[in-house]
This record gives sequence, structure tokens and C-alpha cells, in this order.
Amino acid sequence: MTVPLPIMSDEFLSRLDGMKPTDRVDVTVYICSPQGSEVEVGRAPEVLTPYGGSQAAVDAVFQALMPLDRYLTAQRVSFDMNLSSLCASTTLTANQIRDLAQQPYVRHVREGLYYLE
Repeated sequence: MTVPLPIMSDEFLSRLDGMKPTDRVDVTVYICSPQGSEVEVGRAPEVLTPYGGSQAAVDAVFQALMPLDRYLTAQRVSFDMNLSSLCASTTLTANQIRDLAQQPYVRHVREGLYYLE
């Protein structure tokens, strides 16, 4: 299966190809930025506090994360969303990772759990 290079590193894709379909891997999945909100989303503390950022930017972040939230919920896996980094950290099977990497809202899948503050 071919996955575009920006989605996963060559090293991670190579390890993934050597795994059984049901092998589990910790990953962090980054989504594409909502259109027109790059500047506001980049300043997470202001966007996510009730007194800073615009409500439109906060709404754009939640809307952008919804497809990933739906996918992970349907897979019945636990996950942690990071609104400021537009990502979720979780544990998925090799097959789930390959499927998720094909979704149009996914920008990057990185091996390991990353909690960016």
C-alpha cells in the first residue's frame, strides 16, 4: 500500500509494512489546519481561553477535529485530543493506521505519543 510521503516517514512506513495487521502501535495523528484560522490556532492559549481568541477560531478547531474524533470513536479506541496542536494521540493496529492515513483530513501520522503543550 502506498501512502504519500508527508503522511508518514519512510522509516515508520517501513516498520508498519513489517508488522502483522493486528499489531498495535502508539501514534499521534495530526489533522489539516482549518482554512483561514492558521494565525489564531497557532496561538493556542489565546484561542482556548474564554477571554482570548475569536469564537470563530475555536469553532474552526472543533469542526476540523470532528472527522478524526468520529473515526477514532468508531474504532473504539481511547484517545487524547490536543486542540492547540490539532492532533490526537492513541494506540491503533497497523491496519487502522493504514486506513486512517488515507483519510483526506489527516496531515501526518507520527509514531509515538506526543503531548505538545
